[in-house]
Amino acid sequence: MLPDRPGTDSDPPPDFHVLTPLQSKKLADTAIDIDWQFLDRLVFEPGLVQDPPQLAWSWPLDGPAEDWIGTADMTRLVSPAVREVLDAHLGGADRIQWLDATVQMPDGSALPYFVMHFPDWHDDLYDEASTTWGPGGLPIRWVLSRAKLKDHRVFALPNLSKIVIVSGDVVDALKDAGLTGIAVTPARVA
Repeated sequence: MLPDRPGTDSDPPPDFHVLTPLQSKKLADTAIDIDWQFLDRLVFEPGLVQDPPQLAWSWPLDGPAEDWIGTADMTRLVSPAVREVLDAHLGGADRIQWLDATVQMPDGSALPYFVMHFPDWHDDLYDEASTTWGPGGLPIRWVLSRAKLKDHRVFALPNLSKIVIVSGDVVDALKDAGLTGIAVTPARVA
């Protein structure tokens, strides 16, 4: 699932990766009535969330829940183990707001989970020459600038709903922790 990477902890990460939830047979749906506008704001608007509502999703499959659960509403829903790894690897310019959530299992039990919210948008990390821009000024095919990533290890880009971009050392830590439900692909970096 997660690729092997050479290197040491003292080396600066030479590469970045895009993390997404693995595509499963069925996505998790909200287990309670959650305001869809609130969920859209989590994904598509920066800023700290004040007084979040109760958040809960239903695990749709038999067997244990994945560490990163794909949801029908594109919310970034992760286990406490994912939170622990990401928190330990934040760069100086990275910040995640963790919102308490619950995953309801088919047997009726509930597991503690977290929703990842990125209150700071970093729309200045693109490589201007390599990124393809749409007529409205939004990137159609984005490419990150390696020079602009020096203070980043875990971040999200504006308007890209379910992805998180991480440095190679974060991929290594996720792999070492044996976390599940995470797809890893190389990020475009120039």
